[in-house]
Amino acid sequence: IPLAAVGAFWGLLIFDKPMCMPALMGMILLAGTIVNNSILLLDFILNARKKGLSREEAIVQSVKVRTRPILMTASSTVIGLTPLVFEMAVGLERLSPLGIVAAAGLILGTFLTMIIIPVIYASIDDLGKRFKRSEPAKITGMIILAFFSFFLMPGQSSFAVTNADRVKQKITALKSSSVSLKKNNTLKEPQSKQAESGTAKKKTGSIPLDKRKNFSKKPVSRYSKNNIKVFTFKEAIEYAIKHSPDIKESTANIEKAKGGKVKVRAGLLPQISLSSSYTSYQKEHIIVPGISGTEQRFDNNVISNKAEASLLITDFGRSFYAFKSAKNSYLVATKSSERKKEVVIYTTANMYFNIVSLDKLIVSFRALRRGVAELQRRITQSLKEGKSARIDLLKVNVRLAEIDDDIARLESQREYLLGALSQEIGYKGSIETHGSLELFNIKADELSQSEEFNKALEHREDLAGYKYLVKSSYFGLKSSKRAYLPEVKAFGGAGEFAGFSGGARFSGNDRWEDDYWAGVKVSLPIFDSGLREGDILKAKGNYDFNKAHKYKILLGVYKDVSKSLADIESSSKRIDFAKTSKEEAKEALRLEKLKYKEGKGVINDVLDAEAALRKADYLYYSAVSDYNTSVLELYLSEGLLFESYNLLISEESAKAISSINKRGGNDE
Repeated sequence: IPLAAVGAFWGLLIFDKPMCMPALMGMILLAGTIVNNSILLLDFILNARKKGLSREEAIVQSVKVRTRPILMTASSTVIGLTPLVFEMAVGLERLSPLGIVAAAGLILGTFLTMIIIPVIYASIDDLGKRFKRSEPAKITGMIILAFFSFFLMPGQSSFAVTNADRVKQKITALKSSSVSLKKNNTLKEPQSKQAESGTAKKKTGSIPLDKRKNFSKKPVSRYSKNNIKVFTFKEAIEYAIKHSPDIKESTANIEKAKGGKVKVRAGLLPQISLSSSYTSYQKEHIIVPGISGTEQRFDNNVISNKAEASLLITDFGRSFYAFKSAKNSYLVATKSSERKKEVVIYTTANMYFNIVSLDKLIVSFRALRRGVAELQRRITQSLKEGKSARIDLLKVNVRLAEIDDDIARLESQREYLLGALSQEIGYKGSIETHGSLELFNIKADELSQSEEFNKALEHREDLAGYKYLVKSSYFGLKSSKRAYLPEVKAFGGAGEFAGFSGGARFSGNDRWEDDYWAGVKVSLPIFDSGLREGDILKAKGNYDFNKAHKYKILLGVYKDVSKSLADIESSSKRIDFAKTSKEEAKEALRLEKLKYKEGKGVINDVLDAEAALRKADYLYYSAVSDYNTSVLELYLSEGLLFESYNLLISEESAKAISSINKRGGNDE
């Protein structure tokens, strides 16, 4: 109805008719007519959806099928109202507003109804779907949908009743589905236990293996294989160097600094410009340039074409030092970009090693779980035979739950690291790693702290960058101080000029006059309210800050090298200790299982040995990951990571790298 009312008001405006009683009668007639179009559309959409069509298909079919009948009905009505609209009916001229309102509203309302009504229906349907997340919200959404549908389709009481019935049906379905879900989720006890106790429910007991989540197999990813990109270590590093957002930002900073250098350098070179102008004044008082004094005249229209050039003769070093400052800023951006590559390589490699380490740890925990699950099976069988206590089975079940929880936490951590790695290397999508965890064959006792520190002083790109940054701020300070000195520029040019007055027509080449000029300009600001002094103070503060920060970075280099060497030594010892603990825990678990099997041991000792082996595995793989991270940190602190990563991925270095399987054994 509101859509048709818009057409009605436009009709009255076009035909210049007032809003009177016949017009209001036409509104009533229009409301009763236009609403049928909405009823026809929505009735077809609802019937089509009941037959199984989707919402979009039902809407399209409704518009296709109902367009012709709606247009035929509207056209016949408009044609019938034509005599009233154009005042062709004798004696009924005063009813012309009635026909105009009905016809104009029907024309516009019909076309808008075909477009707007399906959109409104789809919007209300989407609103109802948003309330389907919980049972109360779902019921509320259906009530709102029925409420709006009732007012959008007057006279369609059957539809309102249908919606009410549909709400009741959905409430019943929700209740039945929730009851069935609770029944399906109830973990049943083995039949053997039910038969043993003679009751359907047990207060204690184990969860059958077929009901447990199987962690012995690799979980299926939520992504299909077609959507996952598998990266080896080499591919991940190379992809990060090409696509990492951080590296792209540093490359953009290089271009930005290069642009600043070119801009400052341009001030030291000649400047040439071409210009054309036309100026018109109300009064004739303009002297045309290029005309000698005896032939000079006053005009109010002047045309000029000029070519001008200027060259800085001297500003006593201000522009020169500004250029040197910009040049050093460009070198700073270059060194920062090189350092950023090393940081990205370090972050990528560290994440990759952590993911592979988690893979090894998850596989180890799954192997332990299979052993505990086998122990559970044996205890269950012994319990049937009356040879074991029920408390032993309960303890094994608790330990299985603990292992499952540990594996779930490790897998969650792995998924998080995969997402972080994807972001770090700049890949849009899901990724997966492929490769084994390997150790650098570096001995901590062969590393000299002084030698490694000297390497860092020689190769650290960020340290060299801060040297250039200090130089840049120093030259900037010198440039600011020379702002008190004068500036001398030479300039010159050539041009042609023409002028004419009033209504005189400009024609012919005889009106153009040529002229040439050259000169020298000396400028010196006398008073600037402290502007130059502020620039000098700012430049001096920047210079002092960069000097202090350079010294801070130098101290940080020494700290990073020392920490990396200490971490390498510490993690190497942890690897050896964890390896020994792992072998001892493995042997202890084997012996405790044999003792328990022969009836000479208790289940607590078996579970304690299993926990010790699990802890030893965790410590070992954590130490391996920390060792690799420490080596990467050493290369990063020395500024050699960009070169060293090639050693990591080269085939020639395979002999220099020992596999974790050789150092820690292959438990899997």
